[in-house]
Amino acid sequence: MYSVAGYGRMIADEGRTRAYSRALRAAICRDSIVLDIGAGTGILSLLACQYGARRVYAVEPSSAIGVAQQAAHANGFADRIECIQALSTEIILREKADVIVSDLRGVLPLFGQHLPSIIDARRRLLAPEGNLIPKRDVLWAAIVETPQQYDPLIKPWLRERFELDMEAASQIVTNGWKKARVTPEQLLTKPCRWATIDYLSVESPGVSGEMTFHVARPGTGHGFVVWFDAVLDDGIEFSNAPGQPELIYGSGFFPWSSPV
Repeated sequence: MYSVAGYGRMIADEGRTRAYSRALRAAICRDSIVLDIGAGTGILSLLACQYGARRVYAVEPSSAIGVAQQAAHANGFADRIECIQALSTEIILREKADVIVSDLRGVLPLFGQHLPSIIDARRRLLAPEGNLIPKRDVLWAAIVETPQQYDPLIKPWLRERFELDMEAASQIVTNGWKKARVTPEQLLTKPCRWATIDYLSVESPGVSGEMTFHVARPGTGHGFVVWFDAVLDDGIEFSNAPGQPELIYGSGFFPWSSPV
């Protein structure tokens, strides 16, 4: 769960929050019913009311929902925002939502229960012809040269440290991943599209794809870097690709067991 300060950092991310604001403004009309999944401290619920939603269901499992409830009162929306402390998979609404808005991604859209939650909400809680925000995320990957991310993972386990064999640990740390930020100059290949997650049609939390990389410059590859482009609505997008303005998401670094 995020802290209240963490939700504040999300709100302060102008690229993210302004894009969500524009998408909500485009999707909402006076009679709209909106479901805000992972509402946190309620910023998207408040914006939905500001743009004319008739009713907003703000669903958040953590105690941050208390801040959302106080904010609804403070802004004159208490009669239109219903705050529910629960997982979206546990709730039943008395009416279907015309718009479901969420940002459950984490660093990448594959975070935790993000995809199962959206699939469930679309099937049970969204009205026919209803809108989802975001509409889709496109995952990209490239081979990256990043000793500053790789060396702190692997160097503590090298034999040169006290002449002890700690290879078991290095196999573990190089079969995980971490949040990272890299520059375009660190990429050894052109980016490849790995997968597109279309939230209006996705049926499984499993995501797979194939990529063929062509080396663009010589260097030492330390692993893959993965990021996503978000499409919230037609013409409303943002990206956390290397070289784009930094967003709260970052990107994912997946280290190789040995540099290449």
